[in-house]
Amino acid sequence: MQRAAGGGALWRLRGALRPHRRALALNAGLAAASMLAGILLPLLARRLLDDHALRGDTDGLPLIAALTVLCAGGEAVLIALRRVTGPATALAVEETMRHRLVGRVLSQPAAFHDRHTPAVLATRIVSDLALLRRFVSFGLPFLIINSLTVVVVVVLLLWLCWPLGLLVVAATVPPAVLARRWEHSSREVTRQVQRDGETFADLLDESIQGVDTIQAFGRRDDFTARLEKAADRLRRSQRERARLWTALSTLVEGCPSAVLVTLIGAGVAAVWAGAVTVGTLVAVLTLWLFLLWPVQSLGGLMNQLQQADAAAERVSELLHRPPVPAPPPAFRPAPPPSSRPAPPSSGPARVGSRGAELVLDQVWFRYPPAGPDPPTGPAVLTGMDLRVAAGERVTVVGAAGSGKSTLAALLTGLYEPSGGRILIDGTDLRHLPTARRADVVAPVPEHPGLFAGTIRDNVRLGRPEADDAEVTEALRAAQAFFVHELRHGLDEPLTEAGLSLSGGQRRRLALARAFLCRPRLLVLDDPLVGLDPRTAQQVGAAVSERLGDTTVLWLTRHRPPAASPGRVVRLHSGHIDGGSR
Repeated sequence: MQRAAGGGALWRLRGALRPHRRALALNAGLAAASMLAGILLPLLARRLLDDHALRGDTDGLPLIAALTVLCAGGEAVLIALRRVTGPATALAVEETMRHRLVGRVLSQPAAFHDRHTPAVLATRIVSDLALLRRFVSFGLPFLIINSLTVVVVVVLLLWLCWPLGLLVVAATVPPAVLARRWEHSSREVTRQVQRDGETFADLLDESIQGVDTIQAFGRRDDFTARLEKAADRLRRSQRERARLWTALSTLVEGCPSAVLVTLIGAGVAAVWAGAVTVGTLVAVLTLWLFLLWPVQSLGGLMNQLQQADAAAERVSELLHRPPVPAPPPAFRPAPPPSSRPAPPSSGPARVGSRGAELVLDQVWFRYPPAGPDPPTGPAVLTGMDLRVAAGERVTVVGAAGSGKSTLAALLTGLYEPSGGRILIDGTDLRHLPTARRADVVAPVPEHPGLFAGTIRDNVRLGRPEADDAEVTEALRAAQAFFVHELRHGLDEPLTEAGLSLSGGQRRRLALARAFLCRPRLLVLDDPLVGLDPRTAQQVGAAVSERLGDTTVLWLTRHRPPAASPGRVVRLHSGHIDGGSR
């Protein structure tokens, strides 16, 4: 495969085959054995005709007949076994690649996901891997089997009757040349089909997600026209690929039929002249018929190879991305729960922990480019300085677009600063292990992410081991009393993205999730948006009263309720006024 034209991307995925090398070797052995059993049948037929049927010699006839039956039956059994084990192995290979691909995609930073839409990633994880599975289960075995068949059959034909063998060799040259030329001309067309398919999936996903907005503004016809235009481009590229494949398959399938007629004529003349026996001619013709399927299937297999190679190229692009570097073990761990300060004996229960000191040291940030070489945009944050003492509450007030959400993304590790440092207890945030991030920094984003599942599952996202009592306390602290009014309580199922809840309810669940993590630093990005004044006041009080000594950074367009005291700084033009003291 490494040397095969157009197979470079497939070769780069060979690592996914290593765990299944025994099953693949078994499939290859079954395929080779079935091929040899089939090739032996014409040779046995030659012996039956020349040595027994035409001469009337019955000595050894039972043995030849038994071998013929054994080869025919063995070929059938071997083919059946290969068809059972082949798809199972292909599914196992697909599962291995899917696990690796999903793990690699989910481990990438936010900048990667800014450049790859969910529709494109889903296409690669689902459709491209399905193409590779079909190639592993069908295309690859037959490419190997057919190549071996051509070599073995040509050698046998030259051994049986070298003039007829040379005729067969000459007949296989044109299809090979045509396949080579077709491979070069179809490579770019196949990749264009993949690109057009991604574009269409992207537009379709965007239109479905924004269907409410499209219908509200009466723009259905415009978006339908965009989809139809993308679908038309996809259809044209697919039609061009089909045209190339049809031209190849027509020539490849027509050439062997013409050769068969020539071979019959030349063979009959050779028998008439006494140059070859009838049995030899029958064996030659049978072997050529045995060779017809490998030659005629060449077009379809090359087409499948091109599609699989294009899919492998896109999958390999994700699988071979540099992994996120593992942070050095230099982060200072939080004290165990038993050593944390005990909560006061009176008043509401506290769900917080010992706070962490936060320092922003000349932090600036520019979003990474979304394309290959687009113009560089302006910096969102420019030389930001801020010092927050352990256990302190600080409110960062900034207008819309001032960079509050960008700062929240930096503090939770979604992006890395383009310059400067973010220190927690004197250690760079980049050294914080991902597995422990929720123990140290917990975010409450402006647009909280909820998932299909129960309310319990969503609240326990940061602490899966938390029991129902802890979940209930976190919900109480977040003023999410509505959960107990639902029919199933904590077991209430949520739809995708939690769309069965209101915006305010989703934000309170996000608050409860952050409270349950008992973080040392809590980052709140406009958490009161969508809440009524009374609930907002209660949430502000909960942040102040129930978080123990947790450090709180509150990012908002307006000062939070009076119940949440703390220092107030202002964010504008990428700077913070009053950030150091």
